[in-house]
Amino acid sequence: ADRTAKAWALPPDGDAPGLPAAMRYAAAGHVDRAFRCVFSLGNEQSLLGLLARLESEVAWPKLPEAEARYLAGLLVRLLCKDPLGRPAAETSAWLETLVVRMPGGLALLEDEDHAALHGALFSLSGTPGAAGRSAACVYYALFQEPQDAANRWA
Repeated sequence: ADRTAKAWALPPDGDAPGLPAAMRYAAAGHVDRAFRCVFSLGNEQSLLGLLARLESEVAWPKLPEAEARYLAGLLVRLLCKDPLGRPAAETSAWLETLVVRMPGGLALLEDEDHAALHGALFSLSGTPGAAGRSAACVYYALFQEPQDAANRWA
């Protein structure tokens, strides 16, 4: 069985347009198509729904570079929009996988993303739980050891 998609039940399409179609793509192992579907048809709820239903460690490597860069940018914007809000937990976990665990992942973040993330990650890293831990890991990789992190994933 394909490990990409977690067990899921879909919300109404009106709340998260494109998510049902995206999940069908993901269930068939087409993660790239799932994200393209959400990018073109969905909204923030669609993206968050897809992120919550996929395993980031399995999904990131299946994305072509263009989609991975676009997703990374969206994750940064969602996290910076409300660092202590509901989307922050999911986005910080996906950013942790990208920046800390994926070879070359750090290079997918734009330079301006680093500046935008600084305050948001710092704020979130002080919260208890998985979101705070993920934010602290990303913060450390980006700002405490920037040379080591860049060399490690290049």
